[in-house]
Amino acid sequence: MIRIDTVYRLVKALSNKDLAGNTMNIEKFNDFVYLAMYDVIKTNYGLPEEYQPGMPMPRISYEITQKIMDDLAFLKVRMGVDTSPITVDEYGRATKPKDYLHMSSASYNVITKDGKTIPYDFEILTDAEINSRRSCSITMPTKRNPIMGVYSNYFQFYPVDANYKNVELTYLRQPKTPKYVADVDEFDNEVFNETNSVHIELPTDNLHNIVRQVLGYIGIPLKESHLIEYSERLKTTGK
Repeated sequence: MIRIDTVYRLVKALSNKDLAGNTMNIEKFNDFVYLAMYDVIKTNYGLPEEYQPGMPMPRISYEITQKIMDDLAFLKVRMGVDTSPITVDEYGRATKPKDYLHMSSASYNVITKDGKTIPYDFEILTDAEINSRRSCSITMPTKRNPIMGVYSNYFQFYPVDANYKNVELTYLRQPKTPKYVADVDEFDNEVFNETNSVHIELPTDNLHNIVRQVLGYIGIPLKESHLIEYSERLKTTGK
């Protein structure tokens, strides 16, 4: 977790601006932190801007390295473990969670006559791929080779008559919206309000990325070395 007050103090020190003044108030700071957080998350699970013909994967994408898996682990939700199990209706549809952000994995278990549990992964396809598979007698989805599509408010599983009672689905949820809240004391000093503030859920080692992104939105370019220098000074002196 990244403390929102740490980001605020770093940005304030590095920008040499009074964030409580007219240049950039706390409301704007919160907007920029929100954007910066999603920039970091978006980069970790894959920037669509980096897709190129013949190269359908960006340089950085979801679960390509352990670091990325660690950075996004806090967003992972295992339905049936962290939340209630997913329920699939007679039409092969299941309601998409309201906090859904990105699909991680989906499978369902088949229990054999001798009591063994065999998992079958759903292949997540585009609409065109789904139509192609369903219209071909050779490649059409089966209970051993199921497929699924992701839509605005539901997941669609094929074949629809597979009796999906043991679906295991893991997805990335939307993060909590970070928020810096401050009160003013009797001397007109700004005092951080811990109770009503919301910290950034990303791991601490993403602090520099968050601060650099916020400064970028303000319009202040910053080298990594300068950011580290100010960060270390903040740890030791508090200013």
